[in-house]
Amino acid sequence: MKILDSVKKSLRWRYRLTPIPVSYGHEFREKFRFVKLSLTFSQEQLDEYVWSRLTALIHFAYHNTEYYRVLLDDLGCRPEDIKTPADYLTLPTTNRLIVRENLERMKPRNFSETNPIKTVTSGTTGFPLKLYRSQSHEALRKAIVWRHYNACGYFFKDARATLGRPLDFPQKHQYTHEDLLENNLWLNSFHLNPHDFMHIYGALADRRPKMLVGHPSALFTFCLQSERAGVKPIPIPIIYSYSEKLYPHHVEKFKEYFGAQVFDYYGNRENTLAVTQRNCGNYHINPEFGYVEFVTGSRHSEIGETGSIISTSLENYSIPLLRYDTGDLGKPLGTCSVCSIPHPTMEILGGRGKDVLVTRDGFVNCHLDTYLSRNGFFGADYIQVVQRQIDRIIVRIFPNKSYDQVRDENHLKRLAKDCLSGYFEIDVEILDKPPFTEAGKMPYVISELAKHQPDQPSS
Repeated sequence: MKILDSVKKSLRWRYRLTPIPVSYGHEFREKFRFVKLSLTFSQEQLDEYVWSRLTALIHFAYHNTEYYRVLLDDLGCRPEDIKTPADYLTLPTTNRLIVRENLERMKPRNFSETNPIKTVTSGTTGFPLKLYRSQSHEALRKAIVWRHYNACGYFFKDARATLGRPLDFPQKHQYTHEDLLENNLWLNSFHLNPHDFMHIYGALADRRPKMLVGHPSALFTFCLQSERAGVKPIPIPIIYSYSEKLYPHHVEKFKEYFGAQVFDYYGNRENTLAVTQRNCGNYHINPEFGYVEFVTGSRHSEIGETGSIISTSLENYSIPLLRYDTGDLGKPLGTCSVCSIPHPTMEILGGRGKDVLVTRDGFVNCHLDTYLSRNGFFGADYIQVVQRQIDRIIVRIFPNKSYDQVRDENHLKRLAKDCLSGYFEIDVEILDKPPFTEAGKMPYVISELAKHQPDQPSS
């Protein structure tokens, strides 16, 4: 037994002392050097690099996969015909349903040689999707993430904690799990409830990490439970959110509670794009990772115009996804006016069925949570808006102790109707627990109608 304990202790120290870039391997180190160098590229150099990578991927997909060869042949198009962004726009988009039905046909002939890594999306938009990404693509993804971490002021082996999903833990009811290599303490968001909360709070207070990572809804829940328990805030320099839309009330709460700088990462499990919020406050598209288009109808969106976000991973040769429809909406904003980095920037509006509602006049964004707080409604810890009909929505709330149904329900309905310009009749539903999904997310807006609307969003 003493020998086994000695071996375990030795392995723990090995993980603690092993440099992260060494553990990630040679390919990561090469990619990391490149993405740091690419920050010095001119606009012309960056555009040339992106287009050369995109062209190479189109040729590969055509010559090595059945799906894209048939698709382009049916269009009477060959890879060499695609010379400009306008040419590329003429290719049909792919989406989750197409990928699920054609996954085998999308695999290249040399599939095993791409060193594929299996991944599964969370399924919050309807169903989980099985995909593969190449080892090279994963190395680039990690390089992009670490470049952003460094820009936020977080570096290899700095202490980190992550409020993770139950799926991230060996056992669902486990409170914590330590990643010695990353120096990261995983905290199980399943236990962000009044009964178990102090286990999570105590672990984070003892850790005092330089950076705390998590879904905005989980981070927000931590703050609320801490305040409700009457315990002291935990100072943490950096809050890093991902996977869900980050709202102004989240940022305000994180700054107030943690005293932190707040940064955000926008991407998808299909790994077709990576967008990082830098110190300037703007959301930078990382073009070395993915080619991103904003499309309104059948054309590219103008600067500042709402469009569907269509993206192509430049490095995933295991399952090439040309012009993948993310299901999200955004606005292109041009090159950052604050940074010297020649990245395009964007505004994230949300996604069809995620953060927008459908009216008889088109899409509208929902900012009900912010509107309620500004107009004196503080009776709910969580708010979720559900749309199943064109003229009616359900406002689902998880009330706090200050909520009085007789006094507050009609007031809530009036505020919601005013916020959404009278487009909808309002029903109120009281929840007995926060509406987290199995993936640990809490969608703010769920519109069954928006999922099936054509890509013609209003700005």
